[in-house]
Amino acid sequence: MKQGVLLLFLILISFQGLPQCDQLVSQECIPKLGTFTDIGKKNIAVLLPGDTAEIGVTFFRAHQYRVVVSAQQELGKVSFRLLDDKSGAVLFDSKTYNSPKFWDFNVQATQNVTIQLIVPKVPATQVAQTGCVALLVGFKGTGN
Repeated sequence: MKQGVLLLFLILISFQGLPQCDQLVSQECIPKLGTFTDIGKKNIAVLLPGDTAEIGVTFFRAHQYRVVVSAQQELGKVSFRLLDDKSGAVLFDSKTYNSPKFWDFNVQATQNVTIQLIVPKVPATQVAQTGCVALLVGFKGTGN
């Protein structure tokens, strides 16, 4: 019974946070897509400090992509990594580049990738707050 109540509580918290998450997408993510076309999938999550979310994406050959990540300020500097699904190799780690808000890259061969969104931990003396994290992916044809 306790688990059911906890699950319901978490669902309610998530739904209450969604309007703020939609605002984050429209005000922060979409403008950063620039001339890239949104793939049409909005990935949003309400996370706590120390959480990691994973999203699977297929990137297709002969396209240029932009991955955009935004988070509410209370979560701190959220980082992201792209991992090759076959090998598990890290293709990109935003921490290496001072956690940019987006990353552009070209794809030579179609591949499945896992994008990890990583929320930094907070000190034990600080109260952990939930916040929205949003991920958008845009593309352009490269003409190949």
